[in-house]
Amino acid sequence: MEAKSFFDYDLYIFDLDNTLYSENDYLSGVYFAVAKEVFKSKPLLGIELPFLWLYEHKGTPNLFSNFIEEFGLEPSFIGECLSVLRTYTSDRKLQLYAEAGELLTSLQEENKTIYVLTNGNVEQQRNKVKNINWQGLDKNIQFVYANEYEPKPSPKCVDIIREITGTPGRDTILIGDSEIDKQCAENSGIDFKNISELLKIV
Repeated sequence: MEAKSFFDYDLYIFDLDNTLYSENDYLSGVYFAVAKEVFKSKPLLGIELPFLWLYEHKGTPNLFSNFIEEFGLEPSFIGECLSVLRTYTSDRKLQLYAEAGELLTSLQEENKTIYVLTNGNVEQQRNKVKNINWQGLDKNIQFVYANEYEPKPSPKCVDIIREITGTPGRDTILIGDSEIDKQCAENSGIDFKNISELLKIV
């Protein structure tokens, strides 16, 4: 069977973080907000810069836990950090990757059905969606938060989306940036494209 052209599908399911925008843009703002808002209420003068250094050089995994351990802070401090992480509002809207915005526009002009399926804490992911400048494209996009059901690579959310839209697997494609997204597509019996490949055709 001849391979489908990308624009021949009916249902397009996109990942969110690092597929449609740079998650680092969100996290950078969040961690600066943590340094500004949380630390100022603590008698911890002079630790803002080490916190940001830890983020920039060690990355996000276990960042708050590592920082608490590094500076001997109370474990309850992590709750305040997580609250900022999940409710942060950016002064400037997060920007879609330019080519991703063009791709979404092209699909909407073709009257394609578009969903965004994202893993992660639901409150935090909703907040990210709220902070993105969708350029009006979100009016024709449905958002599904996988942790309300089963996170990817489980096929559960893809099955739910396909049932809602009545779309066969052969007419559905998942677009993402990670191995988890690829595995989700395989588990769902649908095609997969890495966003890095797709942006070359816009």
